[in-house]
Amino acid sequence: MEDFADRIRGVLSRAALRHEQASHGPRRTAREDLVAWARAHLSHKRLLVVSNREPYSHERGPQGLYWVRNAGGLTVALDSVAQALGGVWTAHGSGGADRLASDAAGRVACPPDHPTYTLKRVWLSEEDQALYYNGLSNSALWPLCHIAYVRPRFRIEEWERYRDVNRRFAEAVMEEVGDQAAFVFIQDYHLGLVARFLKEWRPDLEVALFWHIPWPNVEVFRIFPWKQELLEGMLANDLVGFHIRHHTQNFLDAVADVLEARVDRERGAVERAGKRTWVRDFPIGVDATEIAAMAEAQVAREAERRLRAELGLVDCRVGLGVDRLDYTKGIPERLDGLERMLEKHPEWIGRFSFIQIGVPSRIGLKEYKDVLLRTRKRVERINERFPRPAPEGAATAGPEAEAARAVRGETPSPAGDSASRHDGSFLPSGDDRPRRPPPGNAPSTLPTVHLIERSLDFRELVPYYRMADLCAVTSLHDGMNLVAKEYIAATPDLDGALVLSPFTGAARELERAFIASPYDRESMADAYHAALSEAPESRRERMAALRETVLRYNIFDWAIEVLDTVQRLTLRTPQGEAADAPKE
Repeated sequence: MEDFADRIRGVLSRAALRHEQASHGPRRTAREDLVAWARAHLSHKRLLVVSNREPYSHERGPQGLYWVRNAGGLTVALDSVAQALGGVWTAHGSGGADRLASDAAGRVACPPDHPTYTLKRVWLSEEDQALYYNGLSNSALWPLCHIAYVRPRFRIEEWERYRDVNRRFAEAVMEEVGDQAAFVFIQDYHLGLVARFLKEWRPDLEVALFWHIPWPNVEVFRIFPWKQELLEGMLANDLVGFHIRHHTQNFLDAVADVLEARVDRERGAVERAGKRTWVRDFPIGVDATEIAAMAEAQVAREAERRLRAELGLVDCRVGLGVDRLDYTKGIPERLDGLERMLEKHPEWIGRFSFIQIGVPSRIGLKEYKDVLLRTRKRVERINERFPRPAPEGAATAGPEAEAARAVRGETPSPAGDSASRHDGSFLPSGDDRPRRPPPGNAPSTLPTVHLIERSLDFRELVPYYRMADLCAVTSLHDGMNLVAKEYIAATPDLDGALVLSPFTGAARELERAFIASPYDRESMADAYHAALSEAPESRRERMAALRETVLRYNIFDWAIEVLDTVQRLTLRTPQGEAADAPKE
């Protein structure tokens, strides 16, 4: 009863906060609120975030080192939390010049232009990457957890390297923690065993793991050869979080099936060998206020204008997809739906263009290379079947654009890397430009689909969000998908539409989106057409409702709720009695 009452008090407290905010107008939870909460509840503890991917990386260019703010939705969202709270973020140093930018211990101040926290880099060898990252993480756990009909591959040497790399991440955390009180916040499936090592060395540490991808049902999870060790590692955390309740329940089912443990589904708790782990769902948000400010800035407006001019999109409706080139993201299916829309509604030919930003990902794995090839084939086929007449004077980004950048004193990124410039320019550079029309198209035509095969700095991505009349998120299976929320946040004028797969966690919140199954090309085609044809007043009303959802529960709400849950629940022993508060 004590735990139940504690949980009710937490729910009522958050409800009261939201009621107070609603009563006093549109004020939202902001960075300052998170800082104030941390001062009240975490003043005696260090915060350490742990993830595989780093929020910032360094590269070397013609004029020396430059930095990149990585555009992945998770790292962008957590960067706002880290900037607010300070502390240390431990991550794999993957940038080409990361070692040059870091000190002897792998540390560098971040963000590079106005530091508020420390990035601690962990160095991994090519063999580590092959076995831990491409191997166990993305050839075993990733397909195991996603319903995309790709068979997982299990190899003992990859599991052993996964365990070893997790231990090294834990050692890197301990180098920063020492004997201080700390809260360690571990991110995602790459690092499922880190808590086990931390708790062996420092049982008093508060540790939470957020598993950002789906958790499979128990029948699927049973095939994982090291299921017991993985679950034991995860249960070393004080809290395990997921985005939606369905995945929370799947995890509890797996624990009950595999381990000798007491599983309380109503309270979301697992007790085993005197240790209690709480299991809860927290749907992550984005820093909507920051994204909206970036979208409204003059530099983003000017970048959008240049992009429209260079791509010949001045008088054209624009669709957008932003994804890693991953088989779970439904990119070929998205393009199939687009092709079908142009077949069913030829009035859109020449009046609608689609930009697919496809970030190369894990291309050493066959399944990912296949997605890239399938995507390219569909782009070429659509452009051959439905060429778009070029407006007079329009041209794809080419030497003229490069010359213009040179006149402005802008330094383009090296071709083929994942960098962008840090001079306010958001244009594609070098060989990373949108793919040109396939051979055989007349010079008087432009592509209907532009494929950009590179990673973009987040600031470089915002003008694409601004430009898009429609954003398509068509994942076959996704824990959340923050692109959907980023797009809504970056459309403050409400002139946009979201086509969303029902198989994303985001679909459970963004109910006013145009929901369409990526497995049904007719449904996809109809959703595109409906989104583009909706009356302006209805379109704005729909986007306003979506925007309210994104603003109402943002990244700071999420962080406060996760951190508050850990602080409240870890003060209780497995017997439900109040434990001594940690000493300062």
